[in-house]
Amino acid sequence: MSKKSPTNKEYEINENAFLVSKTDTKGITTYCNEPFMNASKQREDSSV
Repeated sequence: MSKKSPTNKEYEINENAFLVSKTDTKGITTYCNEPFMNASKQREDSSV
């Protein structure tokens, strides 16, 4: 799995959005909620 690089772009996110993600001890995302996926522009199956 390749690491993603920062894009140096800003995105507007709803001020009430609650971003949640969990990673394992290797830094691999094991869970993320929908607002996090929208903010990171990833699909759940490619994130988790």
